[in-house]
Amino acid sequence: MRQVPKLQRALWFWPAVVALMGVLICTGPVVQPGEAQILSRIAGGASPLMPMPSIMGEAKATPVWSQIEGGNNTLGAPINYSWGLRETFGMTRSYLFIDTMVRFQISRVSFRLHYEPREFVGTAHFRHDSTLPKAEARLEYSGIRLGLDFDILQWGRSRIGVDVDYNTYSPVFTEAIQTGHLVLAPNPTPPPDLIAVPARGKKMVGETPATFGFHITYIPGWNFYGFAPMAETRCRWPLRFLSQTDLTDLEFAVGLKAPETLLGSFAVKGGYRQTNLKWSDNQIFSLTLVDFGVSTPTDLDVTIGNWFGELAYYY
Repeated sequence: MRQVPKLQRALWFWPAVVALMGVLICTGPVVQPGEAQILSRIAGGASPLMPMPSIMGEAKATPVWSQIEGGNNTLGAPINYSWGLRETFGMTRSYLFIDTMVRFQISRVSFRLHYEPREFVGTAHFRHDSTLPKAEARLEYSGIRLGLDFDILQWGRSRIGVDVDYNTYSPVFTEAIQTGHLVLAPNPTPPPDLIAVPARGKKMVGETPATFGFHITYIPGWNFYGFAPMAETRCRWPLRFLSQTDLTDLEFAVGLKAPETLLGSFAVKGGYRQTNLKWSDNQIFSLTLVDFGVSTPTDLDVTIGNWFGELAYYY
């Protein structure tokens, strides 16, 4: 059985980079909120006759403890079955992933680039018959997400606005637990003979999702020795005229932001994010243990829960 790919070791480089930047920032000279932007404009040679737009940015690394909280795979006519992802396919394990994001902002407009790996695996006996070998179910949803923000309100590093996002990757669900059939294959252990193993399960591929939503980042004007509390939320809903895959994403985080310096600032945050995916496809369902099955319309509805910590750097 293929194991769930572990996170690339290179990804662990990002938290270390953000932490190092935080140390450098804390040892830098402290300036009042907004002064760093003013100094940046002066250093950039802004003309008093034609003021340059403010330029800011953000980079963050986010360890995420993620699991499938619920969901169903529903087959239409003539089968009319519904299977739970956790109950039927055994997709109950939690996994640790690391998300990364960079954001570049000019005045009220921000461009975001995310990398978010997600892969979940479940195993169970074929057709839940303990006398038959185990088979596998897998949900893969990993790749690069592009985002565009527009801030309607903006003061200091606080902002309220709207955004659009486009995932460059599709959700993929495969399983051979219920919809596969048995084939003969060499026995990997002695004595050498042929054994029955599950194969040719279904594969559901959704379209690349697109969403519209809003974001709020709030940092109060007061602080304690330069440290200030902060809160963030980001909500997204599907744009159905662009994609038939429905994605709803709700995220909330709170944290503590370090003092502003000439090198920028950093923050430590924690929060919760819930993602819901729905899409439809046709799949092959085997009516017996050995036939090749019939094409059946099907729906997948999955909810993924994510608890996370976050290291963020602002400039």
